[in-house]
Amino acid sequence: MLRNKHIWIFMLNFTNRILLPVLFALIVSFCTSSNKIEKSIGFTLHKDLILLEVFMGDSGPFTMLLDTGVNPSGIRMDVADELGFEIDMNNQSTISGRGENSYRMAPTKIENLTIQGIEFGEIEAVASEGILELLSKRIGVEIQGILGYSFLNGKTLSINFVDEEIHFFDSSDVMRSKFSDAVLEVDFETETNDIMPILENVVFIKDQPITVSMDTGSNLAIEVFSHYASNYNLKIDSTKTITATGAQGDFELLSTQIENLKVGELELKYIEAEISEVENKNQRRMGNIGNKLLKNFLVGIDYKSGKIYLDANFRGF
Repeated sequence: MLRNKHIWIFMLNFTNRILLPVLFALIVSFCTSSNKIEKSIGFTLHKDLILLEVFMGDSGPFTMLLDTGVNPSGIRMDVADELGFEIDMNNQSTISGRGENSYRMAPTKIENLTIQGIEFGEIEAVASEGILELLSKRIGVEIQGILGYSFLNGKTLSINFVDEEIHFFDSSDVMRSKFSDAVLEVDFETETNDIMPILENVVFIKDQPITVSMDTGSNLAIEVFSHYASNYNLKIDSTKTITATGAQGDFELLSTQIENLKVGELELKYIEAEISEVENKNQRRMGNIGNKLLKNFLVGIDYKSGKIYLDANFRGF
C-alpha cells in the first residue's frame, strides 16, 4: 500500500549548500533570584514545526521557523528586498541539500530582529528564492524566514513543547536548575564544517546505539540513513513512502516502524521512522531526530558549554 503524506525536513548548511492567527504570549521575568529566567517567547507548534512571530526592520509580523540544522539563517529574497535589506547579488550561489530542484541564495543580514518585544539585533542570513515559498505551500502557512545557527549561537535556551515557550537563560547553571533530577545531560559535538548537534549513546534502537543529529527543523520522529538500516534489522517495505521537502525541493523517503526505541531511560514503542539516502556516507551521524520525538521532552540546548538536556519528567516551570 502506498502511503504518501507530506512532511517537512530541512537539514542543510546555507553557507555551503498566511501569517498565523495566534496571539503569542510575551513573558519577561525580572526576578533577581538564582532561578531567574532571563526572557521567554511563545511559539506555535504547527505540524511539529516551531513557528515564531517576528518583526524585521520596522515591519511585521512575519512567521519564521526555528531550525538547529541551518547555518546561518534565511529569509525570502522578495521579503528582504521589500524591507530594503542589502543583498549581495555578486556572491550568489545555489543552496545545497536534498531534493530534486535548484534554488539560488545570496548573503544578506536580517536587521533589527524583534520577537514579541525582545530585540535580537542584526542576524547574519542568506536571502533565498523559491524554497521557502515551496515549504509554505507544503505546510499551509506562509513562512518568510528561518532562524538558524546565526541566531542560536552563544545562547542557552530551553524548548518547552507542552506550553509552547522558549526560555532564554543568562547562565548554564540557571537553566540546569529548571530541569528535574532525572534529566539526561549530555555533551554534543558537530561534524567538521557543520553546526547540527550530534548525540552519541543517547538514542537506542533495539538496545543498539545510533548516533544522531538533533534537528528542530524536522517534523519527523527519527530518520535512519539507509546504509545503516541493516544494523538494526529494520523491516523496509519499498511501497510505503512519504514525500519530504528539503533544501532542494521534494524527495521520497521510505517509511518503517521501530518496535523499541529508547532515548536515555525513556522507552517508546512502535515509533514511525523513515529511511533516507544520503550522499555523504562517511559522516559520523547515522540518522536524525526531529520534533515528533523531541516533543516528549523539555529540551535544553546550551551553545556556550556544548550540552543538551532532555527531561521526560518535566511538569512545567
